[in-house]
This record gives sequence, structure tokens and C-alpha cells, in this order.
Amino acid sequence: MSAVQASDYALPEFRMLWRLLLVHGRWNYMRISEMILYFFFKNMLFTFPQFLLAYFCSFSGQSMYDDWYISFYNLVFTSAPLVIRAVL
Repeated sequence: MSAVQASDYALPEFRMLWRLLLVHGRWNYMRISEMILYFFFKNMLFTFPQFLLAYFCSFSGQSMYDDWYISFYNLVFTSAPLVIRAVL
């Protein structure tokens, strides 16, 4: 009984383990894959103009964005979707 009280959740029967693993595992996989796609496209959207600028500036190393733009962009567009997803 003390092991049940110390755990995060307990299963009264092993048949309930099937739903826990398959249904909730699938939901978790779908959430993770959506967030990975979101982060990929977010970073692609942010870096593609930088590549265009590098091409037109003859790859001089000039940056299109200030340092605080990069920090603010990553802060807002990385934390906000996670918080919204967690709340909803």
C-alpha cells in the first residue's frame, strides 16, 4: 500500500494499462510532433531572410537582426505556444 501512496498514479487492474500506454502515449506523440514541426518552421522563417541577406551582401557576415531581436523572438515564439498549449 505504501508503494501506491508514493507513486504518481496507480492502476487497480492491468487491463487499464493498455489504455494508459496506447491512448495517452499516442496523444503525447501527437503533441510532441506538432511542437517539433512548429519549432522547425519558426526557425526556418527566422533564418531564411538572413540567408537572403547574406547572398545579396556577398556573404560578408553582416547580421540582419540586432542581438535583442533574436533573444526576444526566441523568448516569445518559444515560450508563448508552450504556455498556450499547456493551458488549453
